[in-house]
Amino acid sequence: SKEEANAFNGYPSETMDNVRVTENGAVLTQIQAIFKHANSFAVVTYTMSKFDAYVDVKVKLYSNDANKMYKLTFPTTLEDSRFVGQMAFVKEELLQEGKEVFYQKWCGLFDKTHGFAVLNNGTYGGSAKEGTLSISLLRTPVYSAHPIYDRKIAESDRNHEHIDMGEREFTYRLTTDVEYIDAKAEEYNQPVYALSFFPA
Repeated sequence: SKEEANAFNGYPSETMDNVRVTENGAVLTQIQAIFKHANSFAVVTYTMSKFDAYVDVKVKLYSNDANKMYKLTFPTTLEDSRFVGQMAFVKEELLQEGKEVFYQKWCGLFDKTHGFAVLNNGTYGGSAKEGTLSISLLRTPVYSAHPIYDRKIAESDRNHEHIDMGEREFTYRLTTDVEYIDAKAEEYNQPVYALSFFPA
């Protein structure tokens, strides 16, 4: 709710909506949305360029719940589509059964005429089923806990450390311009940087 979002932001007396435009100029529009599940929050910022055919998505996730898995999900209209991802030196069709698969710098759904791709810079797992693409963000199980026959996975009478708890940040680029998708993914993963150049 907007009350929870404003309290999370540190301004409980504010009445701002939990989905709002934070910037809208000649170059780009930015929309920020705050989501909550149980004790965890996600701040999702969508950046839309006025000149390019993509949307950048930044997810700042505050995971405070143990034994959960978080996914960023994109429902599409591409129901009769192929789930494709980048592998080493090749594009490969992936299983589309809702089960976890891996890929490298991008994955997407493609039918005969359209495509939707998600470029990433460090998230290599996801799933797809019936036109919905899901990117795996993180999981919060106990460290090194694994079932062995009928043994307990972890003792429940004490506190254990869980992986991926706390604040994490993820960035993605969504695009339907998929003709040169490998080059676009490489460009996304090699951001512009400044050089200190001092000619003689």
